[in-house]
Amino acid sequence: MIENKLNVLLAERQLTAIDVYKATGISRKSLGNIIHGTNPKADTLNKLCMYLHVTPAEFYIYSPYEINFSAVSTENKNEYKLFTSIVHYQEESLIESTFDIEQVQDRNYVVSFNDSADLMEIINKQNIIFHNRLKESIENEVESLICLDNDFVENAKGKVYVTYKMPWISSYQKIYSRK
Repeated sequence: MIENKLNVLLAERQLTAIDVYKATGISRKSLGNIIHGTNPKADTLNKLCMYLHVTPAEFYIYSPYEINFSAVSTENKNEYKLFTSIVHYQEESLIESTFDIEQVQDRNYVVSFNDSADLMEIINKQNIIFHNRLKESIENEVESLICLDNDFVENAKGKVYVTYKMPWISSYQKIYSRK
């Protein structure tokens, strides 16, 4: 995995995207995209490196892991598996975690993980810069499968409430409608 460190570099220098925009002419939209993970074009990277006094090697961070997630239903109703595929150099491994959805009231559901120690171990091995991207990928994979399997559509005015208890936070809630 490779990520840019623009957020970190700006924080270390107590700079904002507006400061960079004013000094370099790089649009605020482009800076926002880069801050949120898009890799800059070569000319933009050059301007950023010149302004921040860093090399491209210092602008990026690398982790020798490629990590992908896939959530699937099981034979047991309301039970799911999250497969985490890990490639570390040439070595491949697979971590299996389970999670389930439980109806706790008429229109209230709770999704929770049952065995996530191995999953958290691989996330915690990564530099903090990669944590949000990995966690967001897991959340998207889990939410997509829950919606697909239960005929939910995200809708702020919906009447179905799903609380997600992820291994790294206490919980968050999404509101859905039934299809």
